Amino acid sequence: MVDDVKKSVQVSVKFNSDLSKNGVLVFGEPREGAQKRFTISAVIQREVDGMFLLVFWPKFGWVAPVVGGIDAGEEPEVAAEREVFEETGYKVKASKKLGGLVESHFFAENKNVWRHRVDQPVLLKIISDETQIVSDEEKARQEVIWLSAEDALKKMTHPDNTIGIRRFLGLKELDW
Repeated sequence: MVDDVKKSVQVSVKFNSDLSKNGVLVFGEPREGAQKRFTISAVIQREVDGMFLLVFWPKFGWVAPVVGGIDAGEEPEVAAEREVFEETGYKVKASKKLGGLVESHFFAENKNVWRHRVDQPVLLKIISDETQIVSDEEKARQEVIWLSAEDALKKMTHPDNTIGIRRFLGLKELDW
């Protein structure tokens, strides 16, 4: 994954242009000492009604897809399946990566640190509508919500988190 980042063309958000699938979208400015983290963002659309699975963080007022870290040696699709299960209780199966990487530089309020995030959006399908038990820690942090595509794109609080759904829907990545 690190090699993908090095080989990819970096494009700043200030340039509102179509990007190649191999390009890396870049949000924010790099900050010295920021913690680098490789993550996934999960794109899950419920087949029965077309709604998207997101999480709401009451403490911060955030709406986002499930986002989680990729462990050493782990493929993004495996990380996405694990993170969705841990955070929502849904058993899912990864279908495919949704385009290239998304790089973000930001202050993570929930961790009180500067972050350099390199994210891979992943499309997943729900295996069963029955959820498993989620840890008390996860329940206290966030709650599952289902939103239409339009509402999801309007309510997500961080533009970099909209990229996976935008790619899935065939929308321009930077047209908001």
